[in-house]
Amino acid sequence: MVSNGKVRHRNSRKPAPDVSQPTNTVADYFKQALGLKPSTKPFVTTANRECGTCHEIKPGSEFDVPVTPGCPWLNTCSGCAK
Repeated sequence: MVSNGKVRHRNSRKPAPDVSQPTNTVADYFKQALGLKPSTKPFVTTANRECGTCHEIKPGSEFDVPVTPGCPWLNTCSGCAK
């Protein structure tokens, strides 16, 4: 018991935090301060890549599409794309 006569319950819930406004992180602050802007240019490489269709490892110059790590079926070489 509390000294003023009120009973404190152990299982009382805390109010949910207000998540209406997203908070900026320290990384967001430095990105804005340094003027960092995300690139819109596709990422094309000449490194060896695996074709999503024939599963052969070929040079990156044989691929017409940019690197798509989340979608390996889009990584098709020029021989399989025809």
